[in-house]
Amino acid sequence: MKTNYRSAFSCYSLILRNLPLPTIIEGISYLGSAVIAGLMPIAWKHLFDAVYNVIQKDDLNGLITPLLVFSLFQLLEVIFRLLGRVSSRILGYNEKIVALLQKQLYEHAIKLSLENYETKDIYDSYYKATNAIQRNSAINFINTFYQLPSMILSLVIMTFTVWVFSPWLVFVAAISILPASVMRIIKGQRFYEMKKYQTPRIRKRDYLWSLFLKSTSIKEMRAYNSIEFFKNKWETERNILNKEELSFTKKSIKTQFPADAFRILGYGFGIVFSSILLINGIITPGSFGAVIGAFNGLQQQYDHVLSIIGSVKNEILFFNDYTGFLGVKPEKTGKQQLHKNCGIELHNVSFSYPNAKSPVIKNINLTIGNHERIAIIGKNGSGKSTLCKIIAGLYTPRQGYIAYRKCNNDEIDKKSLYSHTSAVFQDYIKYLLTIRENVGFGDIHKINNDNLIKAALCKAGMDYMLEETKTIDAQLGREFDGFELSGGQWQRIAISRGIYRDSSIIIFDEPTAALDPIIESEIFKTFLDAANNQCTILVSHRIGTAQFVDRIIVLKDGEIVQVGKHEELIKQKGEYSTLFHMQAKWYV
Repeated sequence: MKTNYRSAFSCYSLILRNLPLPTIIEGISYLGSAVIAGLMPIAWKHLFDAVYNVIQKDDLNGLITPLLVFSLFQLLEVIFRLLGRVSSRILGYNEKIVALLQKQLYEHAIKLSLENYETKDIYDSYYKATNAIQRNSAINFINTFYQLPSMILSLVIMTFTVWVFSPWLVFVAAISILPASVMRIIKGQRFYEMKKYQTPRIRKRDYLWSLFLKSTSIKEMRAYNSIEFFKNKWETERNILNKEELSFTKKSIKTQFPADAFRILGYGFGIVFSSILLINGIITPGSFGAVIGAFNGLQQQYDHVLSIIGSVKNEILFFNDYTGFLGVKPEKTGKQQLHKNCGIELHNVSFSYPNAKSPVIKNINLTIGNHERIAIIGKNGSGKSTLCKIIAGLYTPRQGYIAYRKCNNDEIDKKSLYSHTSAVFQDYIKYLLTIRENVGFGDIHKINNDNLIKAALCKAGMDYMLEETKTIDAQLGREFDGFELSGGQWQRIAISRGIYRDSSIIIFDEPTAALDPIIESEIFKTFLDAANNQCTILVSHRIGTAQFVDRIIVLKDGEIVQVGKHEELIKQKGEYSTLFHMQAKWYV
């Protein structure tokens, strides 16, 4: 319950703080409309009585005042409704709330540790947070939040109006609506629980659907004749979800029907009771219509108030999913600024992924000099990429620590570390943007420096592409009617991005895997020549790249098993020598 109140306050304060004017206008609109709605039955009563007197006594003078009051109420109701439209239509209230929540969500997501994204839970949490935005939970909460006090005010006024005619009508209106409202609140709670339970399956369904929209996956589906297989998997997930929702709807209808029947029965009783009052002369014929209208309005108002209470509770449940993701602790960072030419020291570093049974990196002790060029060699799965991510500050060691210029990684400002690190990973991204943007955001402050971008492209062997595109502002990717690149060309673009950045530490984590070994060796040699004043780390399972570096680190099962130069390691007849002789044929 405390969490719900905290989320409710957080939601309202966030929106009021960022969008004060439209939020206040929205509140005035709802409050004013509620007051008018509550007073309207009284206006109707006086108008009906005046019309009855005109018919009975032919007294038109008595009609003027009730008609003017009734017209004024109608005018005010229109004005308050227009105020609400000013907020939503002219000031773009709803759109601004969605944009605000999305901005806050994305800003928090990029602050999380990379380790968070190694777990299923964070993806479920992120999906539920985005779903809360998409279903307008915050907007619905604000609307219901404003409606609740205004509806209660209207309910009090209506209750007083009906009480004047008969207290029994107030009692019947309240009792007749209670079962339906309670069932609606229970339904909302169960709906949230169902959606929470369905989240992993919904994500899987959406993932399977996305495969039909990607050229890379469609290519493999056709090659393996597996389209029908994936279609069936998607349909299975979809059908299970649809079946669960249909079952939920059926159960809701069954439980809601008796409650709705009880409400209708109560309305019927109100009509009968009002007729008895009329027959006994307790109310006038002119008041009879007002009494029926007021009773119906009171019954609806009780329903609205209880429904809004349930809606507030339900929307807060969904908004809790949003605040729940924002509650995930961001990546820890220190305050120490990192300067250029920093050495790297790893002391008894071990690392294991979340929920993993055994560590991927074990007791690594390693020192890398300011301008040293090293190669990390090992078979696939030996822990090379994980070690690089630890060095780059993307992963935090589970045991031991890593230091830059004798400064522990916990004390280093992560933004400062990232600004001095350049990395080209094997799972690089193909950004469907311009050539300038693909290369230039390696150092965004220099993105308009054409000469540096062209130089980086040339170092990565992509100078010929400029002859074809004629400009570095050419769009890449067929999806946006741009130039389509091969896998090797995309890798060279990623390498250009890494070279482009003037950093103290540069990491090449097998970015040339799609290139043949000879070309890979040539690119690495060119890259090393360009990076002669940087701490350079090359990662590969291919031995040919290791001959150009100052020192070779050999990994096996997450541990360093050999360290030395190429010639030394060949003579030792260890893991490195075995890998070298297995791969020698590639370089003949």
